[in-house]
Amino acid sequence: MIDSKILSEEGEQRRVSHLDFEVLSRCPACGNKDFRFLVSKADVCAEEEFVCRLYRCKKCDFIFLNPQLSQVLAKNVEESSTFYDSWGEEKVAACGGVAELVSKFCDFRPGKVLEVGCGKGFLLKNFQLRGWKVWGVEFVEKYVRYAQEAFGLRVINRPFEGARFSPNIFDAVIMWHTLEHIKAPKVVLEKVMSILKVGGVFALEVPDFAAYRGEGNVSEIICPVHNSYFTPYTLRGLLSRAGFKLEFFQAHEKVITVVARKTQGRRWFRDSRFFGSLRSRCIFLPR
Repeated sequence: MIDSKILSEEGEQRRVSHLDFEVLSRCPACGNKDFRFLVSKADVCAEEEFVCRLYRCKKCDFIFLNPQLSQVLAKNVEESSTFYDSWGEEKVAACGGVAELVSKFCDFRPGKVLEVGCGKGFLLKNFQLRGWKVWGVEFVEKYVRYAQEAFGLRVINRPFEGARFSPNIFDAVIMWHTLEHIKAPKVVLEKVMSILKVGGVFALEVPDFAAYRGEGNVSEIICPVHNSYFTPYTLRGLLSRAGFKLEFFQAHEKVITVVARKTQGRRWFRDSRFFGSLRSRCIFLPR
């Protein structure tokens, strides 16, 4: 454990916690050093008070938690959670909508799919029943055991950043309510790009911070294990800078759902000024 200090929003030095955490000096999305305090929420982590502070980058508008729990502590927090303990095999069928969406953009041709943050493996099992070859990455050990024992799935028990895959190997990569837990989204998106085949699809869904803030209830999604907070604007920017072509983009019911594709050639929407001119919250782009 470390005992660190950071600047509070008032600019005064104050003790934050004896918890093991990491203080960021740069925006994890663009590397900019200039960011400002946005909002805070008192929470409890490992039976100790932890104040979740969100900052917004002044260059790319990305919103992130700072300080952030260390990887070891975050894993312990997730391992001790009982939220998903009662979920069983009946959830496999409930994942059919996501599998159908991804299959549609793969022309309903089963291939190789990787789910990052696969949890207990319900979505992967649904894909497997559709004829896909499936792999998963999950850093919570109890979920990995369930996926392996209940479904016989190939799931790697480690953070995605530390998992090794051959380049250009997967037809689809999925991160369903996982990207908000990631500390370095730029690095992770670049890795997703590297392991996708040309023409492969990347499907993800994250909470829509803008929608929650618009309703005045951002506290519902602020928590110690959510490191990254997305709006339609910032998520489009991250995906574009990573080189993805947007195929489907929908902000609805406080979540953002995206299907993007790895293509050859120049990146789409390179100029960030263009993002601000996009008025629609639901975009379909031709293949």
